[in-house]
Amino acid sequence: MRKLHAYILLAWHLLLHLTKKFLFLYRPGGIDRVKDNFETEGLTPLSAREREMIAKWQSCIGCGLCEAACAELSVIPENRHVGPQLLAESSMRDLSQAELAIPSAEAIEACGCDELEEICPVDIPLCDLAEFLHRLGNETRSARK
Repeated sequence: MRKLHAYILLAWHLLLHLTKKFLFLYRPGGIDRVKDNFETEGLTPLSAREREMIAKWQSCIGCGLCEAACAELSVIPENRHVGPQLLAESSMRDLSQAELAIPSAEAIEACGCDELEEICPVDIPLCDLAEFLHRLGNETRSARK
């Protein structure tokens, strides 16, 4: 009986959906509603350049050379994103937690991200990563307030 009820509800909602589509009875401003829903969770839109950079960060092989060269990263608490390697890896997984990576981004800048980029065997653009995480972290913080 429950299965039949579920099928009836599914068919009813399909009919409503098709009717709305056919008669153009949808609410305008869909992209604004999407932005309102996602920005409160800290998910902000990315530019085309930032999407290209994320693809470059995904080439991180996790060698740890950059972390060994940057002593400032040792002062960051363990529950935060630590080190350039973890920054590169975390930036491609969960951008809603970008504000947690701000201390690491500041440490990268303090170490001299140009020097860390020279050490990287796969040429991860760490300066761009630190700048990106600052912007994204600040937007995430402001969206949650």
